[in-house]
Amino acid sequence: MNQVPDWREKYRVLTEQFDAQARTWKQLEDILRRLVRRLCAAAQGVDARLDEELRVVAATIRTAESAGALDQLLSRVTTAVTAFDATRALTGQHREASAPPAAAVPVPAPDSPADGIAGLEVLAEPLLLVLDRLGLVASDKSEADAVRSGLSEPPSMAAFEQAVWRLGDLIAAERTRLETEKAESERVLKQVSARLGEIASFLAASQADQGEADRSGRELNDRLRGEVQEIGSTVQVATDLGDLQVAVKSRLEAIDGHLQAFRAREERRSHAYRERAERMGERIQQLENETAALERSLLREQRMALLDALTGIANRLGYDERIEQEFKRWRRFRQPLSIVAWDLDRFKSINDSYGHRAGDRVLRAFAKLLREKVRETDFVARYGGEEFIMLLVGTPAEGARGVAALMREELDRLGFHFRGTPVKVTASCGITEIREDDTPETLFDRADRALYRAKESGRDRSEVD
Repeated sequence: MNQVPDWREKYRVLTEQFDAQARTWKQLEDILRRLVRRLCAAAQGVDARLDEELRVVAATIRTAESAGALDQLLSRVTTAVTAFDATRALTGQHREASAPPAAAVPVPAPDSPADGIAGLEVLAEPLLLVLDRLGLVASDKSEADAVRSGLSEPPSMAAFEQAVWRLGDLIAAERTRLETEKAESERVLKQVSARLGEIASFLAASQADQGEADRSGRELNDRLRGEVQEIGSTVQVATDLGDLQVAVKSRLEAIDGHLQAFRAREERRSHAYRERAERMGERIQQLENETAALERSLLREQRMALLDALTGIANRLGYDERIEQEFKRWRRFRQPLSIVAWDLDRFKSINDSYGHRAGDRVLRAFAKLLREKVRETDFVARYGGEEFIMLLVGTPAEGARGVAALMREELDRLGFHFRGTPVKVTASCGITEIREDDTPETLFDRADRALYRAKESGRDRSEVD
């Protein structure tokens, strides 16, 4: 019974965490809604039909509650954009045919597709960051890849808008999943409370049974004592042996009746107790099974929240948790701890030249390299974008420099090829070792400064601070 407050506190904290996560997803959804409205405003003035559809989208996005209504709007906007693109293509062909061959100086139109795509790339960056922070479950990975592709390489405004809608659907699905998990946790909590109530009732009934048994025992004792006293009195006053025998026999039969009645009551009480105990054992087993399943689910969700969806290694949240643990370990044992801050060199040029899918393959390959080449006691995380972090436990800074050199050699041997063309992929890193007055923030900042020096010194190198 001493564990009852622990259960309640655990599930109270769990419910608060789900509420906080739900508020976070609601904030993300609100941001996306505002972003869509601003996109609609920015695209006004291009085409009359498209303007009308965008006004409808901007008005509907404020109050839309279902994906179905938004999907219909998406279809209408896509049709308007397609018609506008076709009109512009015909107009462009006409102008090209009628223009003087050498007199005019070509001036790109301010609303040309290239300019539009450049603007979309600026908008895509924060949306991709939102996608990375979602921590989606495995079943949403293919949808997330489609959104990433649509945001990274948008062929048109329509494709970009579709990717934004799909991202909104993913966020809504994540909110729904969190609400479902919260409801499941609340259900289990109610069951726990009900089971605890049953246990309390069982104990109260057991105590009542014990009291009844004590009362019945005292009653039997009093009756037996009374019968024995009666036998003694009869013996003292009896003058005839036959009468004495009859009287004693009668008292003995009365005693036997009292004992049989007592035994029958105790058997009934024992049977009822066993039935209650069996039912309670079944209830407790059910409770243990349900709480074990919930605990496994919570642990799975916790692990998912600490993993980067793209690379499968720890994310920044996972790093924040691990660095706190390592600082506690360092304060206790004073063993060396080095941090290595990695950054893939000229990674943007890979995305620009070969597309974000190629960039994603590089990120996954580099993450796999880091994870496989460190010890089990070490730690690797994707800090964000093309930045990665390694924690080398028990390794001083110079030892970490040697590890980093091996990593860069292994990266060079991976031999990336895109569209049949070999592509040189390198990485720079900054290294530092924990010091007496460090905090997690100062340790990371020092490694980040060393990384910056490595970049400034020509890249594909390590610097130690």
